[in-house]
Amino acid sequence: MKPILAVLLLAAAVLAAGPAPAARYAAVVIDADTGAVLHGERSTARRYPASLTKMMTVYLLFERLRSGRFKPTTRMKVPHRATLQPASRLGLKRGSTITVREAIRALVVKSANDVATTVAYFIAGSERKFAKVMNRKARQLGMHNTSFRNASGLWHSQQWTTARDMARLARALIRNFPQYYDFFSLKAFKFRGRTYRSHNRLLRRYSGADGLKTGYISKSGFNLAFSAVRNGRRLITVVMGGRSARSRDRQVAKLTNRVFARLKPRPDLNESGSVWAVQVAAVRDKAAARSLARSAALKVGVPEGGAWGAWPRARRKGGTIYRARLVGYSRPAASRACRKLKKRRTDCFVVRHGAPPAVAPLPVPAPVLAAAPQVPPAPKALPAAGKLPAMAAVPKLPPAGLAASVGDYAVQVGVYANQKTARRQAQNAAELLRGLPDGVYAGAWPMRASSGRKLYRARLTGFEEDAARRACADLKRKKRDCLVLLYRKGRKARA
Repeated sequence: MKPILAVLLLAAAVLAAGPAPAARYAAVVIDADTGAVLHGERSTARRYPASLTKMMTVYLLFERLRSGRFKPTTRMKVPHRATLQPASRLGLKRGSTITVREAIRALVVKSANDVATTVAYFIAGSERKFAKVMNRKARQLGMHNTSFRNASGLWHSQQWTTARDMARLARALIRNFPQYYDFFSLKAFKFRGRTYRSHNRLLRRYSGADGLKTGYISKSGFNLAFSAVRNGRRLITVVMGGRSARSRDRQVAKLTNRVFARLKPRPDLNESGSVWAVQVAAVRDKAAARSLARSAALKVGVPEGGAWGAWPRARRKGGTIYRARLVGYSRPAASRACRKLKKRRTDCFVVRHGAPPAVAPLPVPAPVLAAAPQVPPAPKALPAAGKLPAMAAVPKLPPAGLAASVGDYAVQVGVYANQKTARRQAQNAAELLRGLPDGVYAGAWPMRASSGRKLYRARLTGFEEDAARRACADLKRKKRDCLVLLYRKGRKARA
């Protein structure tokens, strides 16, 4: 009798510790815009999250990227504990390093456990401390039925969640980090000469799919958090406890199709809507943002009634950044435009801009053909974009009398993705001025866009302020757009 009682007590303890291994299926479908639950089945029952846990690990990386504490190129040192993690993994060596950008790709595509542990140690010093950071963030996001114990999702009796909480986390990733969400759409990535392909096969098979994460451990079954957009509606579907990856994918597709079928397209988000934008950069310099937006508009055009330009956003720590955007799209049209830009090596992401711009349509030329020059001549007058007033014109001072002394001011004539192009444009501007005085240098200065892409500012540096304004005024008379700015003294151009 006593052995039977002991077995019963042990079973009760296991049940109290976490979700039962049987009856693992749970599912939920929510509207990504409103958060409304459109379908649910055991959606608040405890389940093991498996690698869906890595969505929170990535969320915390995104937060640090947005705040500026990390950069995409920040290198994280691999601790010994990371090298002990089981598959799936990259096989990182102790003491080696991996960048934040590489880590995000590895977490999303490969679901690498050694990378998750590396992130935990880099952010918090240990996996236990990182789990506390994860749980604090989970409470802030309203995930009150979730308990994290590690960064990877490997089994722990006290690590559980619900389908509903995972849907909340997926929605927070989409809403809070539109500039980084494209990571979840990656179908593959290369690392040290090897190509890794995404476990999320629905990215290739489901019309409108745009990302999120798979997960599997033996105690959880096959899990998937999934996002798709059709007819201006975005759904987030979470299925947990699938018997196989294939059956799980079929169930996700079935539930998502069923909910899409009963939804009506949103009037403001269908093909005739105009509340979405394609953002190509976020920089401190308004003129640089306008230049980047104009360059993108020349490549793909903007819809009728749309606009391109620089929209300001105040930062918490002071100052303003300007978001280079093409606005006035429907959601599907914005996605198509962004795909075209990416094919032409221009980073971008789709974001909801708000109300349609209350301005007249801007005269954007037809997209530039491959044989056309890379930098078309500037228009006679740049139209205002969005609600911003037009950039104040530089006074037209006489071109004569450029100072020969080295000063702290520069004349910027553009921002380009290619270093040689930027340097050539700076030199062309110098030729328009009929040469440069002593101490003034034409070259390409590197900068880093918010997406991590490297750009180059074409500048003439070393002017005194008055001489810089006269030079810019002279360039404007010769139909060349430019900007006068205070240059950081002592920084060399990358020639």
